[in-house]
Amino acid sequence: MAQLFAPILRRAAILAGAALLSLAPLAPAPAQADPVPPGATGAAPDMAASKPAKVLHWLDPQAFAPDRVLAPPPAPGSIEQVAEMAEVRALATTTPLARRAQATADAAEESPDAFDAVTGHNLATLPATAHLLALIEGEVEIAADTAKRHFHRLRPYAVDPALPFCGHDKPGSKGADRSYPSGHATFGWSMAWVLADLMPDRAPAIFARAADYGYSRQICAAHFPSDIEAGHVLGVLAARALLADPRLAADIAAARAELAKP
Repeated sequence: MAQLFAPILRRAAILAGAALLSLAPLAPAPAQADPVPPGATGAAPDMAASKPAKVLHWLDPQAFAPDRVLAPPPAPGSIEQVAEMAEVRALATTTPLARRAQATADAAEESPDAFDAVTGHNLATLPATAHLLALIEGEVEIAADTAKRHFHRLRPYAVDPALPFCGHDKPGSKGADRSYPSGHATFGWSMAWVLADLMPDRAPAIFARAADYGYSRQICAAHFPSDIEAGHVLGVLAARALLADPRLAADIAAARAELAKP
């Protein structure tokens, strides 16, 4: 698994590089920023952020402080943000209906069930595996929520209300300024990294599912590409830390044995 982590570190470096690029002098004719709709940050209630923040139980809060694991997202109006918005807008007009339907289904399926097909198991029916995944899911959700509260990035559909969006969430129900990192991508990659560790023979299919699952959020105009990549980085870092935690060794061993049964 160690060699598989190298691309994640490279992607983390890309995120940091993007942040540095946003500080560099721009060309004489910079791209124009997308206007932020009046009241976009306050018009829709942030239902998640209005609740008290939860505290990490297994992960080290200092090690997983948002500024220590993620570069900041591209600044509003930066060349990176303009390019990302163009990519999201292009998907709104070029995504086939079948792929958009899958994105809508993925938006509603924020549970380990999203990986049933690629693991060959109904994961919810395996007690030890379901227990471990639920524990990791809960911890990773807190890590993502902490980062969202810290960065306060507007979602694509909040920057441009004309964008079509999909999913069970209505604009504002998850917070218009909770784009970075993507919670779905953080969840998806944490699940993928754990499942691939437990079932290494199925790792390629599991990782492909995680990538496709995250891409669905871009199709839904709920996230920018860098939101999804940030979720990728955060999800894998959290999963690696949890898999290495000796307090979870017995739970991990039980899930591994359960998944190894024919």
